[in-house]
Amino acid sequence: WLQQICHQIRSAHHGGDMTFEEISEVVPWLELAQDVGQNLEGPQYGHDEDLPRIFKTHAWEEHCPPFPKVLVVLRNPEDVLLSFYNFFEGWFFEPGSISLDAFANDQLRTA
Repeated sequence: WLQQICHQIRSAHHGGDMTFEEISEVVPWLELAQDVGQNLEGPQYGHDEDLPRIFKTHAWEEHCPPFPKVLVVLRNPEDVLLSFYNFFEGWFFEPGSISLDAFANDQLRTA
C-alpha cells in the first residue's frame, strides 16, 4: 500500500496516473526486479528526471543501495508474520503443507 501512496503523490501532476496492471511496474521491488526483467538503473515513471525514483524493499538497511531519502514502515509483528505466511504459501510452499505455528517457529529460529 505504501508503493501505491508514493506513486499517487509522484504522479499527481498527471491526475494520479493508474495506467499499469501491477504497482511494481512503476515502483520496482528491489528483490524481484531482476526476476521480472526490470532495469533498476533505467528510467522510471514518466521518464521525468525531476520526478523522484521510488523503490520497494524488505531488505535491511545494510543490504540496500544508498538512497538520499527513505520511508520506513513499522508494523505489528503479528500482522507481519501473517502477511509473510500468506505471501509465501502457494509460492514457496504448497498451501496447507506448513502450519502458521510451524512457520512462525521457523521464522523465530532464523531471526
